Amino acid sequence: MSTRGTLGLVNIPEHTLEHDMTLLERYNEFSGELLRLGLLGITAIGFAASKALFPGEGQTTAEALLQSVRCEAGLSLIAFGGCVAAALAHRYFATDSMSWHLQAMRRYVRAEGNDIEVAKAEFRRRHRQFKRSECAILVASMSLGTGAVTMAFAIWRLI
Repeated sequence: MSTRGTLGLVNIPEHTLEHDMTLLERYNEFSGELLRLGLLGITAIGFAASKALFPGEGQTTAEALLQSVRCEAGLSLIAFGGCVAAALAHRYFATDSMSWHLQAMRRYVRAEGNDIEVAKAEFRRRHRQFKRSECAILVASMSLGTGAVTMAFAIWRLI
C-alpha cells in the first residue's frame, strides 16, 4: 500500500523516538525555567519602578535612590528581556527541529520515490534549527545571568 502524500500516517517504531522526545522535553523544561526567571526579573524591575513613579506619602527618598540606579535597572531590564526572547526562540527552534527530524525519519521508513534525497535535505534543515536552538539557549542563559548580576549590583548600590 502506497502512503505517498500522507507522510503523517507512516509509522515510526516508538522506541526509536523515546530518547529524542525525552531530550526535547528536558531542554524545553530548562528553557521554560529561563523564561520564568526572566519574566520574574522583569516583574521585579517593574515593581521597583512603580514605587519610584508612584511613591507613597513621604517616600521622596525612594525616588532619589532609584534615580541613582536607573542605568543598572535599565541594563537589567534589557538583559531579562533578551533572556525571555531567547528562551522563546529556543523553544520554537527546538520544537521545529524535532518536526524536521520526524519528517525525515518517516521519509526514510517510507523510502518511495525521492524520499531519501528529501530526507537528507530535511536532516540538514533539522541541523540548522538545532544550531539555532543551541545559540538561543546559550543567549538566554547568559542574558539571565547578566540581568541578575546588574540587578544585584543595583540593589547593592541602594544598600
